[in-house]
Amino acid sequence: MAERIGVSPSTLSRHLSKKASKEQITDEQRVERALYNACIGYTTRSIKHIKVKKVEYDEVTGKKIKEEEQLVPAVDEVYVPPNISAQKFYLVNRIPERWSSRPIADEETEGNKAGIIVIPEILGNDDMGTREL
Repeated sequence: MAERIGVSPSTLSRHLSKKASKEQITDEQRVERALYNACIGYTTRSIKHIKVKKVEYDEVTGKKIKEEEQLVPAVDEVYVPPNISAQKFYLVNRIPERWSSRPIADEETEGNKAGIIVIPEILGNDDMGTREL
């Protein structure tokens, strides 16, 4: 079959294996890849149509003979910046102990005075001392 289409057998084999591996990508993997790209930012290509004006001039007199406009497709590269909401979602779900908005209580801090801040004396006022907020 490779000889019929004019390629080497190794090229055909490599092409078929790439096609098979692309078909095996699940929807979940596509969503994961899309979330990752949204987190780091990416460049995408889009086709836009540009108006182009063509003008024909008479070679002898130099006067304009014909003028026409047409839309020509052009490829435009657009950079999509990282999405902070996607980053937060990714980090909260991947490393919840570090990135959760609700800290997980440890056994050590359970019985302590969690939430009380002790401010040491900074200005040298002896009557103030330290206080608890």
